[in-house]
Amino acid sequence: MAQAAETMEHDPYVVQNFIFSRMLGSGTYGCVAAVTNRTLTEVPQGTPLAIKKMRKWNGGEGIESTTMREVNALMALRGHMNIVTLHKVDMDPSDPMATIVYLIFELCEAGDVGRFRTICARENQINYPNWNPDKLLPRNTVPTLEQLARVMFQILNGIAYMHCKGLIHRDLKPQNILMTNNWIVKIADFGLARTVTIPTKLMSHEVATQWYRPPELFMGPANFKYTYALDIWSTGCIFIELTSGMPAFNGHTEFETLMKMLNTLGTPTNAIWPGSEAFTYADQFNRFPKFVRDPRDGITALLRRSHDSISQAAGYRPYGRTDIDRNSLAVDLFTRMLTYQPDRRITAVQALYHPFFDIVDKRRYQHFLGELQANYPEGYPVMPPNPPFPQMDYGLPDNHDNDGDMDVDDGNHMNIDQGPPAPAAAAAAAAGGGGGGSKGRRVRRGPTQGNNQAAGGGGDGVGLRVSPRLKGKEPINYAHMSKGKKRDRDGHAK
Repeated sequence: MAQAAETMEHDPYVVQNFIFSRMLGSGTYGCVAAVTNRTLTEVPQGTPLAIKKMRKWNGGEGIESTTMREVNALMALRGHMNIVTLHKVDMDPSDPMATIVYLIFELCEAGDVGRFRTICARENQINYPNWNPDKLLPRNTVPTLEQLARVMFQILNGIAYMHCKGLIHRDLKPQNILMTNNWIVKIADFGLARTVTIPTKLMSHEVATQWYRPPELFMGPANFKYTYALDIWSTGCIFIELTSGMPAFNGHTEFETLMKMLNTLGTPTNAIWPGSEAFTYADQFNRFPKFVRDPRDGITALLRRSHDSISQAAGYRPYGRTDIDRNSLAVDLFTRMLTYQPDRRITAVQALYHPFFDIVDKRRYQHFLGELQANYPEGYPVMPPNPPFPQMDYGLPDNHDNDGDMDVDDGNHMNIDQGPPAPAAAAAAAAGGGGGGSKGRRVRRGPTQGNNQAAGGGGDGVGLRVSPRLKGKEPINYAHMSKGKKRDRDGHAK
């Protein structure tokens, strides 16, 4: 018979100090409840709070190591608006063995970002006068592009501050990212957080929830060391889930999760991930199917799948879509976060300055950004390099044709493998109708490539298919990024 979920309604410590409201969750290490303060002096009386009861799960005395990690991390990050606030750590006076610890947090009323679409629907209900808020929300209610960018920007803001303090979260997932009713994001649950400056003999590969685990944890590189890139991969998976409504790599087993990853992003080669042949599990990995994919196409397919399911669903009125799968800036950002080689992934600070976030009104975050820069350790790059987003080589063979079953060709995908051609070369390509006579193939073109190439149809035998929405547009110059300018869904400054 299943054991009943633990409740804190009659817990002596809770009864003495708080007014119990409701249970928020329960797990192996403890449970969480929403309460109202009665006696604590750290916060005003009547303040809504969340209390987390941590128990010693394997017996013995003293505080659990995960509890100590969480407390130490939250004390180091105290004061940042995108990190959940820990008000107090307390113990039950009647428990001299210290087997139970109480952590008192601020309450994030809206819940975790796994409920993001429900939160968006409530904010957007004014746009749908026929919707009855007392009924269940329509499954296909989608957030606006501005809502997505607003939440993603805050998540990266908190992660960047965490990294500047030398901490890696190691368990980022939607359930560990909370929101208030005022749309303030709070990163929580630091039980697996680790300081990268502390040397260790062995670093476990069994961190991060499986769906959000980066490839280096699956592949087992020799002399593995945690880096900040671990959190960036997890965050990229979260962003795709927020956008599409479905996890990016939701395998039932580790093998299935890895296969979904390879099928979406392509199988990494030594050109894509130098040294991959020397990984601990390289022999097993070499027996996997070899997928040749442009990762931008795979990510676009992940973003598009939710819209396909919405259009096919019967009985649901489509309330609109974000079109983020057609936004080349979003695809570029997600691709840089989900790069196989850890040291080539975009950093949290670089991501904050990615032009995708030009749609965000950063005036409300100036204090946070200033605090971020003020607290960065000496020698750590605050601003992105120049040019801010270098060219990326995906290691695709020259004769690779992107006509596979994951091909999504709307002509609006950013080509970040090459810069715009010289005007003379573009003119010659336009006059010659294509160049060297090799087999024409489709190339994903985004606004970073010049209009000369768009008008001329490409060079070196490459035929370009250009979206009509991009013709006549000025290319985006990432080396001179605009500050605070809003952009349309194609990435062009308004």
